[in-house]
Amino acid sequence: MTTIRVLQSLSTLDRGGAEAMVMNLYRNIDRQKIQFDFVVNDQPNPYAFEEEVKQLGGRIFKVPKFNGRNFSLYRKAMDQLFEKHLEWSIVHIHNTSSAMLFIDIAKKYGVKTIAHAHFDQDMKDFRSYAQKVFRMPIKKYADRLLACSKLAGVHVFNIPIEEVQVLNNAIETDKYIYNEKIRKRKRIELGIKYEMVLGHIGRMDTEKNQLYVLEVFKEYHQFNPKSFLLLIGKGELEETLK
Repeated sequence: MTTIRVLQSLSTLDRGGAEAMVMNLYRNIDRQKIQFDFVVNDQPNPYAFEEEVKQLGGRIFKVPKFNGRNFSLYRKAMDQLFEKHLEWSIVHIHNTSSAMLFIDIAKKYGVKTIAHAHFDQDMKDFRSYAQKVFRMPIKKYADRLLACSKLAGVHVFNIPIEEVQVLNNAIETDKYIYNEKIRKRKRIELGIKYEMVLGHIGRMDTEKNQLYVLEVFKEYHQFNPKSFLLLIGKGELEETLK
């Protein structure tokens, strides 16, 4: 039996939302039938999921991060990658703002293309506007469009809501079942006693809106002084949030 190899295109392999979703799928598929490889932005330090990907039989390929000025360099790297790895049947693209930079290259080598929307709104700045422009042709060129929700599909691909095909985010629910022993242990580790604990898990960047979380918590804390907020993640706003 021939194993189908799928190239997953992501910006990183750290513990972000799209990355976690793909890894949850990867852990649970029949890897004798389907195997994942990954193409991500190049960086000197290893990514959080890098070792696990290798243990599961996947390979990681790093290309220069597209910065708006290295168009030719980025396309050349992707062309060389597809030319060298003709075993890929499908490329599953999660970094949709970069999709149109290499969809035509993938098609040149006979690779089917899937574009996947993971968000339903943009920041109001020039960078987001430029990314929106890059995304506009995707609906005409990708072989399949997927989204985490109907709204995400409409927003990213600009298609009618009835045409959006949703792939629900994969979550291993057994890992999140309430456990009193774990609760007590973590509270001891964090020095939390009787407080009501509220939490936010996410990248500490503007898009995740933790500054608004702090505003809301400030009001709640006045109502309930025995409350405690945990912000879990890292990013450019970490020091500001502290």
